[in-house]
Amino acid sequence: IKQMFARPAAAHTGVNVEKKPPQSVAKAASKMKKRESTLEEKKVIQRFSELEASRDAILNAHPLWQPLAMARQADRDIASATADAFTPAMPLDPNSLIYAVIGLALGWAIWELLQWPVKARVRKRRARLR
Repeated sequence: IKQMFARPAAAHTGVNVEKKPPQSVAKAASKMKKRESTLEEKKVIQRFSELEASRDAILNAHPLWQPLAMARQADRDIASATADAFTPAMPLDPNSLIYAVIGLALGWAIWELLQWPVKARVRKRRARLR
């Protein structure tokens, strides 16, 4: 089809369509690519400045309001990608489980020791009232 239309056009205009495009076309194509790359760079720079402004807003918020600032400044793409990639940081290897059990037992023992004097007073008061 291309040849069918190229020959009559060449006959009317005197342009040989079957040859390679002239250098000016190649230069124009390279300029177009440069423009596209600069537009892409501008988009990246704009995106970076938006993300940096969001980060600054979160960091400059009062510590109690930072979760709200984060929710207000959140980028949905980043938030959904983070939620998809999130795995809870609770290691379940044997060493971690042993440390967890030891920590639980020590914490419970300290709690009971701290309550012991208070419980003794409560028992004495109840014994007096009876």
